Amino acid sequence: MKYEDVARKIIEKQEGTIGMIAKQKAGQVENIEVDGDNIEFNGEATKEDIEALMNQYEEIQGKGAVGIARKAMSDLIDEEKELDLPEEIVPEDMRKENFAEGV
Repeated sequence: MKYEDVARKIIEKQEGTIGMIAKQKAGQVENIEVDGDNIEFNGEATKEDIEALMNQYEEIQGKGAVGIARKAMSDLIDEEKELDLPEEIVPEDMRKENFAEGV
């Protein structure tokens, strides 16, 4: 799993909530280009790109954007363990598991 996959999943979930605005906001992130249904990344996506994407969504949805991103991540829970994701979008179950592993 790559950060690009995480970004795409978040954008997809946001589209289900806010429609075409989701891609418009994603296109405002420096490393993301949106052309119609096509989403491209300028170079390799990073944790900072995920944070910037979340900032875009939080501007219009507030903390609701975080819940949507968490739901998107819960669909990928087994696959995204190797990524350092922003803490706010890590599903609760995963946070508990990471805590238990650290003890």
